[in-house]
Amino acid sequence: MSSVLTFLFWLLFLSAPAGAADTSCAKSYQQIEGTLDEPPKGESALKEIQGSYFDIQKSSNKEAIAEWNQRVLRDLNQVSGTMGVSEAQRQAIMDRLLNNPVTDLRNVSKYDSIREDPGKTWGFCFGRAMAAHFFARDEGVERQSIRKIWAVGTMQNGDDKWGYHVATMLRGDDAHWYVLDPRTANKPMLVEDWVKAMQERAANWVKNMDAGYDRGKLQIFSSEAKRMWAYERSTYNVRYTGPEAGVPKNMILRDPKFNGYFEDLLQSMREEAADVARQAKEAAK
Repeated sequence: MSSVLTFLFWLLFLSAPAGAADTSCAKSYQQIEGTLDEPPKGESALKEIQGSYFDIQKSSNKEAIAEWNQRVLRDLNQVSGTMGVSEAQRQAIMDRLLNNPVTDLRNVSKYDSIREDPGKTWGFCFGRAMAAHFFARDEGVERQSIRKIWAVGTMQNGDDKWGYHVATMLRGDDAHWYVLDPRTANKPMLVEDWVKAMQERAANWVKNMDAGYDRGKLQIFSSEAKRMWAYERSTYNVRYTGPEAGVPKNMILRDPKFNGYFEDLLQSMREEAADVARQAKEAAK
């Protein structure tokens, strides 16, 4: 783990516009108004999309989606100019994600309920993806080696129904991209394997739905690491100006509907930094 001084340069605040939308991983698909601005053929599929992934997925046929998904994986494999992250470092970041008291899946039920929609849950894939991004930067991973990967379309994972799923991924020192997704595996997995796992979950949904559902409608997107939502390109920033800085009170992540998830996440990071500082002080005696 990096030193506390490195940690204290990285706490996050959200710079998203006010207003709420369906951000739940676990909710069924809902179309949200947005701009259809998919990069045209010939441009990189990694170009940032300003509007809604949902709109693009909803308006595309399965042939176009299959071609697009191949473009995403192809363009990821063509990324160069980054140092990459070693296997040991990738697993260390994954372990932090698995064991943090907020992102630990065993504790998600504390935050998961949607007050306005009893019986449904947030899922908090977007929270874990943010935390993985933060942990990676804290460990010294360069920005260019961190991205997010999104699967948009209805999926079924056990009894859970997802309208989309997101995770953070790291470019390895072997030039492959690895996804950090505790809902799929306890270790980083190749992005190609993660996409296959999402496609299997989409197929699970198909088996339990009407025969008329279009089974080729799971679309994959990759964004810059700081993109927060699937429905718009609002971003957060991992810089801060003091140890008490965090998510500004007027920003969406402090919304009571998230049941304190992000406040507790920031607090857990502060406590972790304090532990590192204490250990360093004791070691210096």
